[in-house]
Amino acid sequence: MNARTLLALSLLTAAPSPLFAQTHPEPYAVVAPAPMAPRAAKAPVPAISSIPEAPAVPASPEAAQAPPVPRVAPTPAAAPSTLAPPSPPAPPRKRGQMLNVRIDVTLADSKGVPKVLTMTVADGESGMNRTTAVSVTGATATDYSFNADASPEVVGDRIRLRLTADAVVPVEAEKPSAMVPKLALRQSQTVILNDGETVEIARATDPASSRAFILSVKVTIQR
Repeated sequence: MNARTLLALSLLTAAPSPLFAQTHPEPYAVVAPAPMAPRAAKAPVPAISSIPEAPAVPASPEAAQAPPVPRVAPTPAAAPSTLAPPSPPAPPRKRGQMLNVRIDVTLADSKGVPKVLTMTVADGESGMNRTTAVSVTGATATDYSFNADASPEVVGDRIRLRLTADAVVPVEAEKPSAMVPKLALRQSQTVILNDGETVEIARATDPASSRAFILSVKVTIQR
């Protein structure tokens, strides 16, 4: 062993090394935990049984004396109807008196024989007369007609008469043929007549000649 080794050994044996010294730590002081403060008890929540009603407002003396208004249940809305409402019935037709009226209609021709048409109609009713004359010359037929529609209404001793008359006459009655032109006459009106009176109600003139036509009517109440 050399001198350095010996010197080191001598030093180790002479003083203990701090590396090998055992240190004992001081014991820790045990601290007791602080006691917890007691929790405050919560106040119990009261159960809500119902919503408090609003305080009643004192009524006036007039309202106190008035009787309570009854509650009416709402009426359910009626379902819309798809059918149209029925139309009201027509008023009954007015009937005339139990009387007949004789009506004489005359068509006077300045170049021919007058034509006369007669019918008897009940009061408030209507009548129709059709008269047709056919003139045949060889293979040609000419129609000459005289027609009338009448409706009388008796009021006392007077008659309200609605009359329509028409006639077809040849321009030259002496020579009827297919080439002879015809003249058509038509008259429609309402007149007031006295019982048994004959009245001229229309007059016409042929525009192509001086031929004149006069339409007159006579009414007679048959009681």
